[in-house]
Amino acid sequence: MADFIEDVGKFVVEVGDWVQENLGDPAIAAALRDDLGLAEGASVPEDRLLAIKGYGAGLDPDKAAFQETVRDLVNVLMDIGAQFTAGSEVSAWEFVYAIAKLLASDMTRVRAPILYALGKTMLFIVDDPEELAVLDPARLARRLRGESVSDDAEDCAERVAAACGTAAVALDQVLSCFISPHVLEAYYGWDPAPESVTPEADRVSARATTLVFPLPKVGDLTPKVALTLLGVPKEHGGPGLFVAIGGGGSFEATVDRTKFKIEAGAASALSMFIGWDESPYRFELGSGATGHFKLGLSREGEGDRPALRIGEAEGTRFDIREIGLGVDFLMDRAAFRLFARGGELVIQPGEGDGFLRAVLSSAIKLTFDFGFTIDTRGGARLDGGSRVRATIPIDKALGGILNVHTVELSLGGGDAGYDLALDLTTALGLTLGPFRASVDRIGFKLNVAFREGNLGLLDADLGFKAPNGVGLSLDAGIVKGGGYLFLDPERGEYAGALELKIATFGIKAIGLLTTKMPDGSEGWALLLLVYADLPRTHIAFNIFFEGVGGVLGLHHAATGEALQTNFPQASLPTV
Repeated sequence: MADFIEDVGKFVVEVGDWVQENLGDPAIAAALRDDLGLAEGASVPEDRLLAIKGYGAGLDPDKAAFQETVRDLVNVLMDIGAQFTAGSEVSAWEFVYAIAKLLASDMTRVRAPILYALGKTMLFIVDDPEELAVLDPARLARRLRGESVSDDAEDCAERVAAACGTAAVALDQVLSCFISPHVLEAYYGWDPAPESVTPEADRVSARATTLVFPLPKVGDLTPKVALTLLGVPKEHGGPGLFVAIGGGGSFEATVDRTKFKIEAGAASALSMFIGWDESPYRFELGSGATGHFKLGLSREGEGDRPALRIGEAEGTRFDIREIGLGVDFLMDRAAFRLFARGGELVIQPGEGDGFLRAVLSSAIKLTFDFGFTIDTRGGARLDGGSRVRATIPIDKALGGILNVHTVELSLGGGDAGYDLALDLTTALGLTLGPFRASVDRIGFKLNVAFREGNLGLLDADLGFKAPNGVGLSLDAGIVKGGGYLFLDPERGEYAGALELKIATFGIKAIGLLTTKMPDGSEGWALLLLVYADLPRTHIAFNIFFEGVGGVLGLHHAATGEALQTNFPQASLPTV
């Protein structure tokens, strides 16, 4: 006990020294006097300070000495207050109370103005001394949201709501930790949309507290009751309390890897307003029920088998690890949902032409999720994209030479004899020696007809989708350039134009990539016709130099007999 009293006594002495040191700072003392309206020129009595220091030097650690130290410190503070308040209506006790609140604020303002400005913005520092002891989370939250902070009935309602909501959430956490996580669910506040057109309504909703109570299970049904409490200020017809009661339930069952789920409920099935004495409304009862009913089912794969496979196991295919659908009935719309999780697109280049088989020796596997929704308000759309198209970023490198950039899903009209077509394609980039190529939208196409067929009520046809085109770039020393080749699916040809630069000369080229050999065999061939227009230059003997051209061929060969036969007849385009 003696050690404790001795420690406290030393602490009291240190406090006395600290008070004198800081009150002796002219800048801080002037700031305190300005805030309190006290007399200038007053100082702390020297005999009181010497008494405290002398008493501390000869401190006897017993109970009586401890009590005497406390009394001396109180007397010193009272004397300081009397000196500062000479000729003022402020009492010494009021001075002691106010100085404890203002000291930290004025020291910060004088010694750290940046910190003072930040604290004032956050409402931790205020100009009114009476507000120094107030910690108002609701006003602080409004200030952080950029809203004005006024002292009206709305602020009062926000304070009460913030306290009640915080207490409810804290109770939820305590019950979850020590009893069960299923006893209570508490939610406070409301996160409005960034561009909300109802800011006042959002402000009211931001102080709502909702408590969700699970009820005893009935078979596999889990019912819940929700209670929402909202304080109503005087300016909105209060003061009073708005109470809304709603409920709902869910049922889940799994049969042979197929999961069924049913949800139903009604928010605000019963609402009431309880007015207080000053409210013009005593008691109001009503209903703003917004019921909903949702039915969903999903199926997962087992082992290496997916829930659904479109295509052959060894060919280009689309595997879905989990597939599901649902029907939603809400107050303002009805919707049909279809989703796939763990989707894997497998592209087998061997089903394409010879060029693709040569540059893409192995299968390409890409995984992603997607969803499709049709509702009475928004029509048909792919989740994550526009109404008929969605692009999923992948950015995956394969083998160091192949880069997969995106996967695109598009829904449109089907080919002849089919109603709809779903394209799943990807954009690739690859390197072939001095050539760099980008393949645009290669994948597969699923045609669907709404008639009896291979999928029961639907007839589907899955096939490889050749790319829309190939972009090429060349960097072979002094020869550089690039361009784009377009696809002609019927002829199996990619045709386009290239821009090349040889040293300081700029030239153009026409490219033709053939994927069908003349004899019908597998293979590919690339032909570049290069030409450049130059200023007309006289060489000699009526010979002029007007341009230059060349032919670059891969998997091509020149036939001398054909050249001899067609050159005199100006029929080289047929070679």
